[in-house]
Amino acid sequence: MNAYHKEQSDALYIVRRHLSTFSSKQRQQLESDVAGYLGFREEAASFLSTYFSEVCTQKCYKSRISACCSREGIITFFADVVVNALMSQDKEIDLLLEVLKKPNE
Repeated sequence: MNAYHKEQSDALYIVRRHLSTFSSKQRQQLESDVAGYLGFREEAASFLSTYFSEVCTQKCYKSRISACCSREGIITFFADVVVNALMSQDKEIDLLLEVLKKPNE
């Protein structure tokens, strides 16, 4: 597991553990609270795909240089970990954690 995957895995374990302490009512309220954010993520993904997909693929991923490590990017990453853990089934999180353990060649 590389350092980036370790960070993702650690964040997901921490959030999952914390969410497990929520009552059903608290979890439902939080799911309701993030509904607007999920809509924003869909809009942002569509915008990114339409206007930046080719550029980001080359500049950030194929070149192995990422410009996504800004303070705002880190905050957004953690918010996405929380939302993803909240909206995912345990088996989906388990599958993601297994994938993160594998080397990415």
